Amino acid sequence: MIKGLFGILCRLFAAAVIFIAGTFIVLAAVGMLVVWCVKNVIGKMRRNESGENRRVYEVIDVTEG
Repeated sequence: MIKGLFGILCRLFAAAVIFIAGTFIVLAAVGMLVVWCVKNVIGKMRRNESGENRRVYEVIDVTEG
């Protein structure tokens, strides 16, 4: 009786652990998808009319003495 009940409890615990782990994996995947979408939207908003990015990079001349 105890062995059978213990086996059932172990299986329930294992199922709960797998369910929780799966839930965290799905939440992580959805979170990464949301971050990717937001980054794309922000990136498109930063571009000007010609499609170029608004970021300005400073050119440093390292050939000077």
